[in-house]
Amino acid sequence: AFGLDRLSDPSKPGGTDISEDNPCEELLRVRGSGEFHGYPYCWPAYSLPEGFPRAELGAGAMHVTPQHRGSEHTDESCASEKVVEPDFCFPGHFAPLGARFQQHRGSALYAPPDEFDGDLYVFSHGSWNRRVPQGYAVLRVPFDQETGMPRS
Repeated sequence: AFGLDRLSDPSKPGGTDISEDNPCEELLRVRGSGEFHGYPYCWPAYSLPEGFPRAELGAGAMHVTPQHRGSEHTDESCASEKVVEPDFCFPGHFAPLGARFQQHRGSALYAPPDEFDGDLYVFSHGSWNRRVPQGYAVLRVPFDQETGMPRS
């Protein structure tokens, strides 16, 4: 099973406003009970500016939230194996509302091509608080039929 997660802004850790593109909107595979995906202590990056701590780790890398920095939670604890990273990241403020896997429709009128079978369609209402609007889309996430996971 997969789910979508929308998080609150990490805002200005270290004085740098990164909220335009962060945190990523997550696509999460539910693997079992007792999983910890980081909230409220950790957030997943989408795109961080060069020079930002751990920016080189890329989309999906977990970071400690500003309000929990200095507690027992750290960037290192958020990056530990105890925290499950997202399986796929959408840009911050993409605002996914729902998703549906493509099922084979055969030769139905207006059916997507057969090679889209098993892919995920994500429906987004988009941003309201970005300089450049984001989302307002239906996005197809290709899935690998052998692994059952999103392809990058």
